[in-house]
Amino acid sequence: MTTATAPTEPMTAEELLRRHSKREDLIQGFLCVREKSGGAMRGEVVANLLSEMHGFVKPRRLGQVSGVGVGVTLGRNPDTVRSSTVIFVSAERLPLSGRVSGYYEIAPDIAAEVASFNDSIAEIHDKARMWHSHAVPLVWAVYPETRTIDIHRADGSITTLRDGDILDGGEFLPGFSIPVSEVFDLQSADREARARTIPKPITAEEFIRMDDSEGVRIELIRGAISENMASGLAASIIAARFAYHLGNAAEPRRLGLVGGANGGVVLERDPDTVRLPKAIFISRDRLRAQKDMDFFLEVIPNIVAEVKSFNNTRRETHDKARMWHSHAVPLVWAAYPETRTIDVHRADGSI
Repeated sequence: MTTATAPTEPMTAEELLRRHSKREDLIQGFLCVREKSGGAMRGEVVANLLSEMHGFVKPRRLGQVSGVGVGVTLGRNPDTVRSSTVIFVSAERLPLSGRVSGYYEIAPDIAAEVASFNDSIAEIHDKARMWHSHAVPLVWAVYPETRTIDIHRADGSITTLRDGDILDGGEFLPGFSIPVSEVFDLQSADREARARTIPKPITAEEFIRMDDSEGVRIELIRGAISENMASGLAASIIAARFAYHLGNAAEPRRLGLVGGANGGVVLERDPDTVRLPKAIFISRDRLRAQKDMDFFLEVIPNIVAEVKSFNNTRRETHDKARMWHSHAVPLVWAAYPETRTIDVHRADGSI
């Protein structure tokens, strides 16, 4: 969870660096302070990854391995600086001196995000897709509670690794590999007892028959339920206005379908992912591919609107917008009621 501070003038990456904080991100010039996240289990998983990667990279002079909370500048004017649990930057992409005194100004080759006890599955998934949308070719989303690692590749595909599988660096860190079990092994005598039983992934067909708990909004992330508090009144009103004005523009001209906050979109299959945007528009030509109008949408919208509510953060809303962008949605609107601003994410990656 994060809180956002609205400065009188957008903050720059250089100003953020002078604050000497490792628990802050900068989103389009807005400071986002992250709650301290950790726990012994996460700490040991991070240490396992860092030690194995550093021990492989440094003797071979392959580049730099950094963590925890190292900053990467992803946008300028206004500036965006994001931190990752662990990153690898190859020697070919580093300055000739090999020294980086401030934030990295280039996207890493590999970014690893390790979930904490206070991170939802959706938050980690969306942050992984955010890195992917910024041209990071390999992202590892690591979930200590379930002892699984989602591998997000440059082509948009995702593979889930479990105990018995091998995590490797692929073409971006050739030769590096570690058994998944060793990533999650803790330095204790009861390692096997700590292994979690992995439930069978839920399908979209099963998910559509589930009811939302009162005050809770649920989504499906690669076969697992992710719960979020329902949106507040302000966010609901803005989402309704998006749907209303989209409908007024599209429906009289029969341009396509406009959906509200209860419409799910299937983004992945086997395992299934179903996300709930605040508002969407889908053109008539895309709708022709939809087989069952009584089911979730299985086509990618032309426009998605997301609205920050009282119980999520600017960083989370930004990441969800980038997640939609990474799934080839050409136009995403991210609305922030407190600052009365809307970030427009376009197909070319600009905001």
